[in-house]
Amino acid sequence: MAYDTRHIDTAFGTETAMLGKRKRIRALAAATAVAAALVVPTATSPVLATGSEGFLVLQPGFTQTLWAINPNFLGGVAFAKNGDVLTDHCAFNGSPLDDYSQTSTTLSHGSTLHNFSELTSNAGCGLANHSNGFLYTNTGGGVVQLNDATGAQTAGPFGTNGNALGIATDPVTGNLIYVGSGPAYNLLFVDAGFTTSGTFSTVDTGDFKDQITWSPDGKFLFISNRGSPFKLQILDRTGALVQNVVMAHEPDGIAFHAAAPQFVVTNDTDGTMTRFDFPGNDYSLPPAQSMFATGGFRGDMSAVGGDSCLYLTQAGTRYADGFTDGNNSVLQICGGFAPTIPDAPITAHPVTFSATEGQSFSGTVATVTDKDPNDMANEYQATIDWGDGTGTSAGTVSGPDGGPYNVSGTHTYAEEGAYHVKVHVTDSDDASNTADTVSTAKVGDALLSSRCTMPSAITPVFVGSTAEFTDSSSTGTLSDFSATIDWGDTTTSTGTIVGGPGLAPYDVNGSHNYSTTGSFTVTTTINDVGGSQTVATCHVLVAGFPTPNGGTFVIGDLEAGLGNHVTWWSSQWAKINLMSGGPAPSSMKGFAGFEDMPLPSPLPPLTKLCGMTWTTDTGNSSPPPATVPSDMLVFVSSHIVQNGSVISGDIKEVIVVHNDPGYQPDPGHTGSGTETLIVCSIP
Repeated sequence: MAYDTRHIDTAFGTETAMLGKRKRIRALAAATAVAAALVVPTATSPVLATGSEGFLVLQPGFTQTLWAINPNFLGGVAFAKNGDVLTDHCAFNGSPLDDYSQTSTTLSHGSTLHNFSELTSNAGCGLANHSNGFLYTNTGGGVVQLNDATGAQTAGPFGTNGNALGIATDPVTGNLIYVGSGPAYNLLFVDAGFTTSGTFSTVDTGDFKDQITWSPDGKFLFISNRGSPFKLQILDRTGALVQNVVMAHEPDGIAFHAAAPQFVVTNDTDGTMTRFDFPGNDYSLPPAQSMFATGGFRGDMSAVGGDSCLYLTQAGTRYADGFTDGNNSVLQICGGFAPTIPDAPITAHPVTFSATEGQSFSGTVATVTDKDPNDMANEYQATIDWGDGTGTSAGTVSGPDGGPYNVSGTHTYAEEGAYHVKVHVTDSDDASNTADTVSTAKVGDALLSSRCTMPSAITPVFVGSTAEFTDSSSTGTLSDFSATIDWGDTTTSTGTIVGGPGLAPYDVNGSHNYSTTGSFTVTTTINDVGGSQTVATCHVLVAGFPTPNGGTFVIGDLEAGLGNHVTWWSSQWAKINLMSGGPAPSSMKGFAGFEDMPLPSPLPPLTKLCGMTWTTDTGNSSPPPATVPSDMLVFVSSHIVQNGSVISGDIKEVIVVHNDPGYQPDPGHTGSGTETLIVCSIP
């Protein structure tokens, strides 16, 4: 949307006037005088129109040319990579771009005017070229990245809301500095990749700031400050105030004349241009002010092209034959507004990449752009400082002729964290043509994986491994980990970790005494100091021997089976418990006491009992226990024999039986239950 400046009061000393300005979005072309000149390719030299148009009076030594006209209100100025001039219609956002051809012209009133095509875009009013080849604009929603050839939005908006006006590329950092929205109008910044943002300066908070531009060395920032009083404002690159230069005219556009003598000019809203000459180029000293141009129309923004000429917009047109009308105009003033561009500079751009500790990373750590379409990737060398104190390594530069190029490398980070990766790129054809950037490596903690190592059945006194885990980091050590074991009975303990290091497996060991038998869920939680965690869950059945030495009861193998109701103690045991190896002696009542051949002490693992044998005395001569646990370990035998007063049998299986009530040591009181688990089994 365009706003006709003929209805704008030029005195913006009040907040109301400032709001009016903000609504009309009288902004400055984002391409700062020097920054734009440095990033805009020369292409072919622009075709200068003929005649003497624009201002009635211009200081000697400079030429002016009416470059183009447009029926819309024009604000910001920038440049396409092919050298075309670009303007916008100065909106808060959503403004189209006008692309003025270098070669297609029309003659009107003696002036050679460059024809334009309107590009759909999402521009504000301020525009800025960047060395990455994109165009940036200050909008009410933040900074937007645009394609300079199509006008299309390619990224954003990003950052705090802007006032849609001043925006400039920092020639040192590549950040976009822009004016924030009112009432503060502070100077803000975003990086070109739209990953970081913040405040650059709060100097003169509340003053209405329009266009901004950098000195060629990036040490000073110049601001058209339209607060009261009007002033040229100068900051150093830290954002600190150097000085305020009070002026009589309301400044809008601003540019830096880089050729000797160096000076700053403002494009004023009253149809004039003010020149500021600083003694010895010392920007802390009061400058001499003079009228650089007078007799023009309301001025808005400006930018410097690769031809060292200043392009500015005005809300009115004066043609070569003296005729004037209400069309907006683009005026060209030459020369010396930008330093000579030697070799096309290369620019390195940061990226943020992800890696995992202890694992080899291979990938892109930065990108490089070059304005020379004939350059090739093999002309560049790169060095990468990975930011973790391990030194540097050579990077590989790859990409199509003319770029953009990727800088890639391979590295292994020992620990997780964020690292600043410094990338230095050198043009082998010109050792002075270098570029540096600082990328960010986000190194994550390596993933842990775990599994349960507990057997399905354990005795109430458990000592051993509850879990095994592995770290996907090759640099992990025991000190990186801690473990907690939840035993499932409302008690927890700290696990002891052994094993490793690196990719080798680790074990978590623990010990616990259960006060009851039954089913429990044991949870082992392993934590890495870097934040990774893994949990191993075990579902175990706690079952006990009825005697401390492992003496327990027996059933026949033909009676065993999951879910079967079995009798393990009875005066009729031999008749009830059938076996594949033949009948048991009638004196067997079901208890195997191990009196004649005790088991080893301590007891072996439960699974090792299968294949062993048991012994007992006849009847109830081996004193059976007074009580039995609710969940009891029971032997399964296929063959039982009697030799004198000693009965012995094989252990074909070890099972768990959930017992029925009613057991007593007298075999006349049957002991029985339901088989719930097979602990071990042999053929």
